[in-house]
Parts: sequence; structure tokens; C-alpha cells
Amino acid sequence: MKIEVQTSKEAERIEKLVAKFQTLPSEAFEALMYEIGLASLLAASAAVKQRFRGKGPFPVSENRLGVKSGRLSQSIRCTKPQVNLRTGEITVSFGSNVVYFAAHEFGFNGSIGVKAHQRKEKKPRGRLRKSAQAAAKEAAKPLKIVEIRAHNRRMKVPARRPLGTHLESEPTRVAFLLALKRGMQRAVKSLSS
Repeated sequence: MKIEVQTSKEAERIEKLVAKFQTLPSEAFEALMYEIGLASLLAASAAVKQRFRGKGPFPVSENRLGVKSGRLSQSIRCTKPQVNLRTGEITVSFGSNVVYFAAHEFGFNGSIGVKAHQRKEKKPRGRLRKSAQAAAKEAAKPLKIVEIRAHNRRMKVPARRPLGTHLESEPTRVAFLLALKRGMQRAVKSLSS
């Protein structure tokens, strides 16, 4: 997922400053990278707090996921800022190593294989017209274990984009711009000292 920060005149000024900063010594550059890394961590933790919490399910339009086990929300990570030396572009990647994260973030429409397994037989539904004594006896019986053969199941998971929506939001963009500004200020201070 590639996110570009684009906000009005502030972004243009920062782009000009970045062009100037490409010729700075390593201490100034490290200060800039530190602030971008810090902003990335803060953005990831804010995304988890705002988009991966609560008792779901939530409507798709809210771009949120409810918590069942907490495994997904605990796995959201970002990489350290990396610089492309040819273009001077600084990139940070966000994601998760949990398999189903991609299905929720980007959506999924297709078939999945279900392995052969066992399950308890379902109780009959509906009203049974038995005496209370017969019904109690029936309820006390243990359920039979049934073998389920391997099969394919069709799934359609809509793209909720909890992480992408948060990273593309205006407050997150502003936070990155402010981090860039702080990093440049720290870089200037390191040059003057």
C-alpha cells in the first residue's frame, strides 16, 4: 500500500525543504529519519486504537473491525523508514503477519478449501411436540460426532480497509507533516551545534 502525503501549500514547502535536506550530513538526516519513524509508530498505534477495537461486527462503511481474540490488533506493525538513494524517497510500510488481515484490508471473493474434520451433530431446530419428560430425556443424550468431508466454501469478504483508511485520513497526514517539520528542525539544530 502506498500512501502519498498531499496537503496544500504546507506539503509544497516541505517538498522544497526535503530537496535541500538531501545534501545534509548524516546527523541531520538521522534526526529526520527518527521523527518519521516515531510518526509511523504513533500512526500504527492510533490505527489500532481507533479501527481495531470494540465489540463488532461493525458496518463495512465504518472501516472498523471488532475484536475476537486481539491477535490481529496486536500484530499491526510498521517498518523503519527506508530511503531510496536514487530518488531520495522515504518509505514506511504498514501491515500484519496475520493471514486474514489481507482479506479484511483488501477484500476477498473466491473459494477456500475446508479440510475434512469432525463436529458434533446439530440439535434439531423448531418446536418438537413431545412431552416435557421426553424432551428432557432427548436433551440429556450426548450429541453424536459426525464426519465432515473436505469441501470448498465460497466466501465474499468486503474490503473494510481499517488500516488504509486510517493512514489516508487527514489527521494522520497532518501528523506526518508535523513529524517531518520536527525532524527538519532537529536537523537544523544538529547542524548549528
